[in-house]
Amino acid sequence: MAAATSGSRRIAGTEVPITGSDKLRWIDLTVPSTPSPAPASPADPFVSVPPRAASGCHVVSSGRDSQRYLAWRIHEEHQNVLEVIELCASKEFPSSGLRLVFQEALCPFAFMCESEGARRGESVYLLYVLTISGVALVCNLRSPFSYVSGSILSQTDILEFSLQTHTQSANVTAVKAKPGCLVIGRQDGSICCYSLGKLAPSSPGFSNELRDDAGIGRLWTLVSRTKVLGPVQDIDTATVNERDLLFALHLDGSLRVWDISSHTKLLNYNVNSNDFEGQPSRVWVGEADDDQELISLAVLHEGTMVPACDRIVIYGFSFGAGERFLLSPEPSVSALPLLEGKLVDLKISTEKLWILKEVGPMLYEIVQYDCDGEEICSYVLQEDAISEQMFQSSESALDDLVWTADSVFSSMKEHSFSFISSMFLRRLLQPGVNHCSALRETLMEYKRFLSDSEFQSLTTSGLRKEILSIIEQEGNSESASSTAYHWKKFSERYLHKWCWNNRPYGLFLDTNREVFGLVRKGSFSLFRCLEGVEQLIYGSSDELGNFEGLGMNLFDDISDTETLIEVLRCMGHINHLLGRSSAAIYYESLISSVISPDEIASQILKILESGFSPQSSSPLITLLGTDAYVERRQMAHKSQRKFSVEMLLSFHKLQSRSTSWSAVFDVIEKFMKCLNTKVTIQEHELKRLCNVNSALLVQATSQVARTMFESAFDLFLFLSYLVDVGGQVSLLQSDVAMIKLKLFPMIQDILGQWIVLHFVGISPTTPPTMEDFSYQLSYLQLVKPFDLILYELKYDEMTWSINLSIVG
Repeated sequence: MAAATSGSRRIAGTEVPITGSDKLRWIDLTVPSTPSPAPASPADPFVSVPPRAASGCHVVSSGRDSQRYLAWRIHEEHQNVLEVIELCASKEFPSSGLRLVFQEALCPFAFMCESEGARRGESVYLLYVLTISGVALVCNLRSPFSYVSGSILSQTDILEFSLQTHTQSANVTAVKAKPGCLVIGRQDGSICCYSLGKLAPSSPGFSNELRDDAGIGRLWTLVSRTKVLGPVQDIDTATVNERDLLFALHLDGSLRVWDISSHTKLLNYNVNSNDFEGQPSRVWVGEADDDQELISLAVLHEGTMVPACDRIVIYGFSFGAGERFLLSPEPSVSALPLLEGKLVDLKISTEKLWILKEVGPMLYEIVQYDCDGEEICSYVLQEDAISEQMFQSSESALDDLVWTADSVFSSMKEHSFSFISSMFLRRLLQPGVNHCSALRETLMEYKRFLSDSEFQSLTTSGLRKEILSIIEQEGNSESASSTAYHWKKFSERYLHKWCWNNRPYGLFLDTNREVFGLVRKGSFSLFRCLEGVEQLIYGSSDELGNFEGLGMNLFDDISDTETLIEVLRCMGHINHLLGRSSAAIYYESLISSVISPDEIASQILKILESGFSPQSSSPLITLLGTDAYVERRQMAHKSQRKFSVEMLLSFHKLQSRSTSWSAVFDVIEKFMKCLNTKVTIQEHELKRLCNVNSALLVQATSQVARTMFESAFDLFLFLSYLVDVGGQVSLLQSDVAMIKLKLFPMIQDILGQWIVLHFVGISPTTPPTMEDFSYQLSYLQLVKPFDLILYELKYDEMTWSINLSIVG
């Protein structure tokens, strides 16, 4: 039995929000149903499926070029309402979705598939749901956008069947569906299959109980079960070697595998035989690997000890492909402790496992494991990205921003309010951060009561004015620190509303097309893998030796690799001292024309040299309090001394590992090639391409551009600081000339290229005229002008790539 190791966790990818998914117009469609003979209440439901991720995404394949995804979700506060959207890679994200209103609450389950009787060119779907009173419904749905809001679904498009009408009436504890088949597990351990949507309820063979005994004993109520089983905890299905299999997990640890078509049992395995602490409660089955003849499944064992520790156990069953289909009685087993947090959802393939966990109030993480447990990765969620952009990632982020702003604007007080406000507004209103419901609720907390129509009618300019008036009324905004503080408080409220309105509901995965995404309460998103240079930037400086593993063969000499690692460590020291506030302020100076970027860079460099130096302590004492102010100053001095020592030690290491500083600069120059956009000049036909892929490409490009810009800026500060302390580290005049005449212009070009790409990526989606676009670009204070950004978009369903070209 293999156990998971605690290897280092690297970042595997990052979330890419689908812009516009927070602005869906919902088409309300009422689903009528006959009253249940024994209606259930939420406090005592007949269907008692445990609470779980009430969302999903089903793949509908109706041709090579028409792959579609049907995403659904049920909100906890409206359990009788199911929302559905139809997502197609080659089309724009839909402007509307279908909201189905049922007569009573649903259990957290839905299944959607394409109807076999659909006419060509007509989208007709089957929707399977189950109410808490035990009424199973199959609804025939046209394309979700072809209904009139407020209408009622025709009774001819609804098929109902009450599970309570059968003589066996034990409560339902698990449910699963496949096209033409609904499977339920009950409290008494029984499992029943209904050919719902395939046969009429009165037809022979409509219902079958999966039983150990054969022959006539399969008929209802004739023979009692030979063995008492524990309640059915969970069930899942999979297609293995062209057989539809059902995997049923019971409370006593029994894992039973059935052939749905022949109603025969293929395997009985007890998951408790491995002595894992905890109660087995959930099962997930991955897709079978027919080449390796292997299928993997995951079982959640919920800890019962104090303190409880839940764990996921991975079972790998081999199978034979002959006429006599067999599953191996003894699978491979590996265990993965969750360590902390509550499991929300899980997806499994033959090689990997993805877990969505809630690790705190409105705090989530996604962890990816290899199924052998040897490697652990994580994903950057949108909550993390937004909190960092809005300076909410840590308590010190406020200090970094307030103190940096106060130091930088000590001699430019008249510009501080407009400059800092512009910086926050630009970040707040960009795609992926701006969320309609969250922003409106934040405004309401500040007594800005706007109706839906009033809020939706606000232009970007009107929205900016509303928010600015709130900041102005918060109090004294004459000093940079006060302005930054008020914005920080506004952003804190907004982030709280954003997280509440966008709670992760569940994962969706299409292994065939490598699509991995997230269904949230108020939006949808996909994940992309990090590029090699992004992993290099995100990685810890102590874990950067494997450049080849990142797909980056930069150096042949190991000493060059060690040199770059030390340079990256220096950049990390700078980042730790300043936080991300300095890069944000420098970025804004390039975008706006209020303050010269050279002046901003000069002020930031002074902070590196001598620490934070606010001109007046009064505003900071007022904001932070005397004790907090004194403590923060002491911490700032301590951090500054530590930074100076660490940088000098790193500089001496660089000297000892290289024959000269010019050798270090050669390594830096090679690294800068990774930060470059690889500019090419190409001829392009001017046309508009807008679909889910293009929207994701632009969003992903803005993410990459921001990361690369910040990294290039850290490198710029590193070289600037090196020039200033050059006398202490034996920097020659020729070395200084090399930095100023060659490396600085290269970095400035890189900064200019990435800021243009980021600027385009976060600009409004409605394309301005060429004259307006050129006018906006004229505000960018770049070293050299760039006339136009061209995107060459390539996509294959939901897999995307991009070739960025700058013509200049």
